Amino acid sequence: MFDVRQFVLSLTSFLLLWHGDSSAPRQQVAHGNKSVAIVGAGSAGLAVLSALVDLQIESHDIVLYEERRDVGGIWLPDPELVHPPVLPETPLYPLLHTYTPVPSMTYPDFPFPPGTPMFSSHEYVLEYHRDFALQYNLLPYILFNHIVLSASWVGTSEEGRWDIVVDNGNGRKTRRSFDHLVVASGHNHYPHILTFPGQDAWLRRRNGAHGRRREILHSIFYRDPERYANQTVVVVGAGASGQDAASQVALYARKVALAPPCRPATTQHQVQSRSNPRSPTFRPRPPSLPTARAYSTSMPSFCIIQDLS
Repeated sequence: MFDVRQFVLSLTSFLLLWHGDSSAPRQQVAHGNKSVAIVGAGSAGLAVLSALVDLQIESHDIVLYEERRDVGGIWLPDPELVHPPVLPETPLYPLLHTYTPVPSMTYPDFPFPPGTPMFSSHEYVLEYHRDFALQYNLLPYILFNHIVLSASWVGTSEEGRWDIVVDNGNGRKTRRSFDHLVVASGHNHYPHILTFPGQDAWLRRRNGAHGRRREILHSIFYRDPERYANQTVVVVGAGASGQDAASQVALYARKVALAPPCRPATTQHQVQSRSNPRSPTFRPRPPSLPTARAYSTSMPSFCIIQDLS
């Protein structure tokens, strides 16, 4: 999700660095050539690029490197479905809608078009980013399909330059130096998956008469709720994506449990919430149960886990 507070803080920090601290000697940015590299064409990257372009200082050389094919960051869907261990380019799932009213997600003086739903689907948000880039003529500054491989500071604490190595998309590497570097690529790309007691033994067992394989899946891979039809699913984590996954999967699954529970007002579609959330533990079949089948039909086939870090 787009966090307005985090974005404002990030942008404020950058502008303070750009214009200097009031107690320190301030560089006159209007004099001499300055080069700026921006990494990432998502919400924050486009905001920084727009702010720099608005300065209208011709001597400044501004480049934005974007690893993917278009602007939008996490709002740009994956070109194709991938499976673990290959990571998707974005955690975006097809049924995603914003939890934040769109008027609070806008850039200054650039509202969403009339008729945009208050809590819109991700398609509206992606198109908004595209329109913003076109309206303010930002595309000429953006190099798509360019991957920043490394960035290192060469110099002292007083002066120096950023040495940046970039893959231009066809395997050819280039090196370039910049006066300033803005990293706007986010920090949630790599999923954090906890390991629970009894997990390996639980995964080795199979559920039901047909021996359905059990699976633990991080929410970054969640896409299609119909995949879980007629199965028992536990969703660990009641954040935005956890609540979405639980309510969507509940339309198709036999049973869905959400742990820890979300607020009753946001629980939909007969999602069962745990009243006393604890770290999950996978336990073997109790000896008192007559058959393994009687026990396995009540065990989850899938466990969708959010980032709990």
